[in-house]
Amino acid sequence: MGAPEERVAAARRRRRRALLFAGAVVLAGVGSCWVVYRALEQPPQYLEPSRLRTLLNAAKLYRKDTGRFPSTVEGLGALAPRYIAVLTDDGWGRAYRYESDGGSVRIWTLGRDGLPGGEGPDADLLVQFPPGQPDAGAGR
Repeated sequence: MGAPEERVAAARRRRRRALLFAGAVVLAGVGSCWVVYRALEQPPQYLEPSRLRTLLNAAKLYRKDTGRFPSTVEGLGALAPRYIAVLTDDGWGRAYRYESDGGSVRIWTLGRDGLPGGEGPDADLLVQFPPGQPDAGAGR
């Protein structure tokens, strides 16, 4: 094989590698889009615990700066925009419930059905600080 044939063969190999690389990038992009879609498709009962913990952590930061949790009257609105960017509704489109006496805090959502109690997707989801304080009905 002469020099011109070797250059042609090398160019073909480079094109083949570039096409394989482009195909791999496209497949990786499609796969990552699928993963994001599946994550966003999750029912709210799977996402709410982490959202509630985020709100509780924001309330803890508020307490660290001010020496107390926001009062029940001030509510979670006192956390925005300094401690959380935007206060959104729960995954079912209802406002989060909040109760505080200044030294402890409870944040909860009533689940899919919007009624106290329930099981499965209808179950209430709750975070509180300090953890393990008895359930006093959470203002229900």
